[in-house]
This record gives sequence, structure tokens and C-alpha cells, in this order.
Amino acid sequence: MRKTSACFFIFLFPVLNLSCHSIRPLASVTDEYFQSVSKQPYSAGLVMDSGYRNYKSKDRGNAVADPQTYYIGEALVPLTLSYFGQAFEQVEVYEEFPDKANLAKEDFFIRPEIRLFDNEITLGEQEILLTLGAEIYDRNLRKISEVEAKARHQGRLGFFSSTKDSRGIVNIAMQKCLQKLLSLIKDALPPS
Repeated sequence: MRKTSACFFIFLFPVLNLSCHSIRPLASVTDEYFQSVSKQPYSAGLVMDSGYRNYKSKDRGNAVADPQTYYIGEALVPLTLSYFGQAFEQVEVYEEFPDKANLAKEDFFIRPEIRLFDNEITLGEQEILLTLGAEIYDRNLRKISEVEAKARHQGRLGFFSSTKDSRGIVNIAMQKCLQKLLSLIKDALPPS
């Protein structure tokens, strides 16, 4: 009996491992956003560190779901660039805060961060909760403000759900969260 069950697990293990999914959310922006936003007359320094750019989540959604890896940073970076590029007159991207010689170029600096990615999967549905934060600094790198935005999106998954379904659901949650975050950032900035 022991040999049979051991053999069963030896043959079953590779099959179970084949069901791992890599989910790379879409990095597309809806047209409604571009039509509804007005550019602010600022030059913004966007500091996207490696934690933001390389953020991954292995949140399966529930205990019986297939193992999956969500490459959130990979999709958020181009989305962030699109949203911020539409919201401000000029955007410079930095991997870390600039040295003193480059400080005078920007009106302010923003360092976004991913604070929470929560994935819930039930029979036929997926719900994503995303929390993004941003620290806002003046041109001398003195902290002006800190804001946080949360967005939730729920969508239906097909019976044999594909990564395509999940990518779309995550993308909409990211867009909602970035829109809220930008609104909060604009409110926190001093008048131009």
C-alpha cells in the first residue's frame, strides 16, 4: 500500500506543477481617461524604485486555486508612465532620488509604491483589491505629503478560466487605483 501511494504522488507531482500560471496583466489605458484629464503645468520627477518595478505576487486567490504569479510591477510601470505623462506637463523617470545637481530640474518628486495586492477567487469570479501609495517631495526632497488610493474590481472568470480573464480584471483594478492616486496627488500639490 505504501509503495502504491508513493508512486501515485511521484507521478502526480509533475502534473500538478504543470498547472502553474504566470499572469502578466495588460498595460493598456482606457481612452476615457485621456479624454477626461487635464495636464497640470508641472515638471514631475517620478521615482520608481526596483520594489515598484519588480513587484510580484503569488497570491493564489484561494487554497485550491492553481499556483500563479502576478507580475504587477511589469504592468504598472508603463501604466504609471501613461497616466502621469497625461497628467503633468513633463515627467522625468528616476530609479532612485537624484543627486543635488538634478534637483532644480523638477517642480516636485513622486515615489509611488504598491502597498497591497489582494486576490480573491471564488467559483467563477475573481476580485482584486489594490492599494497604491505615493510620497510627494518638493524640489529639495522635503516631504510635502503622502497619499494612498485603493481600488477594487470584480470580474467573471470563464468555466475553464484563462490567464486572459485574470489579466483584464487586474488591469482594470490597476487603472482605477492609478486614477484615484493621481487625483489625490493633484489635490496634495501646492497651487501653480
